[in-house]
Amino acid sequence: MLSENLVKCTEEWGGSPTAPTAEAIVCAGEKDGKIFNANGEYTKDVTVRALEDFISDTDKLEKAREMYVYCHDKAVHSGSTGREQTLKIAKCSLAILPLLDAPQ
Repeated sequence: MLSENLVKCTEEWGGSPTAPTAEAIVCAGEKDGKIFNANGEYTKDVTVRALEDFISDTDKLEKAREMYVYCHDKAVHSGSTGREQTLKIAKCSLAILPLLDAPQ
């Protein structure tokens, strides 16, 4: 489960499950094996759907989706690929963390 992986990854990369580093978020996604494509890049639609598991409030969920899509598109348009693109998205998306409220 993504939340269990996040606990393990924050031990390795720093931060905490409630305030992880971008590297810990990427690590958890890698261990999860569902949100990255073969190049190690976020799969946009899968990631947007995954937000539903962590945000129960519909207004917060919509805001988080908009934030993620912005970050994803910005990183893709920068020309970054692979892990570099993924880390850019994760760093940009850290602003979503305060919106997470669903039990993990």
